[in-house]
Amino acid sequence: MNLLLPLFFLFCPIKETIPDGSFCYKGLHPREIIILDRDNSPILENSYQDLLGILEKNTSEKELLLHVLLFVRETLFDPSLCSMESVAALISSHYPGELEPEISLEFFLKNRIGVCRHSALTSAYFLHRLSKDGYLEGTTFLIRDDIPGGRHAWTLFLSEEGAWHLDTYWGFLENGKTREGFQHLSQYYGRHIMLEQKKRWANND
Repeated sequence: MNLLLPLFFLFCPIKETIPDGSFCYKGLHPREIIILDRDNSPILENSYQDLLGILEKNTSEKELLLHVLLFVRETLFDPSLCSMESVAALISSHYPGELEPEISLEFFLKNRIGVCRHSALTSAYFLHRLSKDGYLEGTTFLIRDDIPGGRHAWTLFLSEEGAWHLDTYWGFLENGKTREGFQHLSQYYGRHIMLEQKKRWANND
């Protein structure tokens, strides 16, 4: 008899902020459950150290966030491979017949394949660590919501300076606290989504 519990029951599910320990990312059924095991993620750890190697602590907040955006989008993932079809083919070839396989984020990073949930989770993890290591001052949120084009995930970094929407899948960084930024983001995510986001940083000020 197999008494091993699925990792989903051992690792806490991520909500809106990154926990300090290991965790899992459970999307809408049926879809893979992404596992981030902090003690067994050499690719993620080495990538974080590589990221630190190109950052300077006196870099402006916006420049640092842009570095993270480009690093995740172009170095860790291959934009030409990042589609729902590529992800589905990768999963089905390694986990045939499983509706909700538990898959380490390392698996996607190794293959450089992912969609918005994989890249947003990676960037949120990096921003959380950069804050703890003194490179940034603020709070990182992993945002998942229904936008006009369907379900989407991105990263919000909330600081005194801005409400930075860092979208590694679509490839842009925008400060929602500015009028132009809010209007631009509303075109992508929908005005009703952005009005809800605005409540988040209004309550945090």
